[in-house]
Amino acid sequence: MGMKIAGATLVLLASLSAPVTAQGPTAGAAPECAASASCGRKPTPRGSPNGWISGADYPAGASGDGRVSVTLVVDTGGRPISCVVTQSSGVDLFDQAACSALQRRARFNPALDAYGRPTVGNYPTRASFIQNCTNNASAICIDLSKK
Repeated sequence: MGMKIAGATLVLLASLSAPVTAQGPTAGAAPECAASASCGRKPTPRGSPNGWISGADYPAGASGDGRVSVTLVVDTGGRPISCVVTQSSGVDLFDQAACSALQRRARFNPALDAYGRPTVGNYPTRASFIQNCTNNASAICIDLSKK
C-alpha cells in the first residue's frame, strides 16, 4: 500500500513476537501453560497501524534515510508506556521521531495472560524513514505495512 505525500517516505514494518510481561512470559500462568510461553495473547494493533507514522514525522534537521527497530511496551489499557530502541538508525533524530510518533498514536488490544486478564506486553516493530523512494525527488510516498 503506498500513497504520495509531501515530506518523507516512511515504511512501518511490524513483526510480532510472543508477549513478555513484567514478571516474564509464564509467571502466574495456568498450570497447563507453565512450561510454555504460547498461552495468552500478545498485544495486537487496534485498527490499522497505517496512521501511526506520517510524512510529517520526518524529523526536522535530518537528511537521508533512517531505519530503526523498536519495541513498544504496551500497558494493560493498550497504550505504549515506553519505547526501547533495539536497533538504532545511527541518527538520534530518526530514533526519537519513531518512538515519539509511535507512543503518541499507537493503540492496542492489550496482551492477555493465560487466564485472559490484560497484562503488560511487548510489540516489536521497525520504522524506516526513506527519502525519494520513486527516483522522483518531487514524489515522496508513504508505505506503511506489516511484515
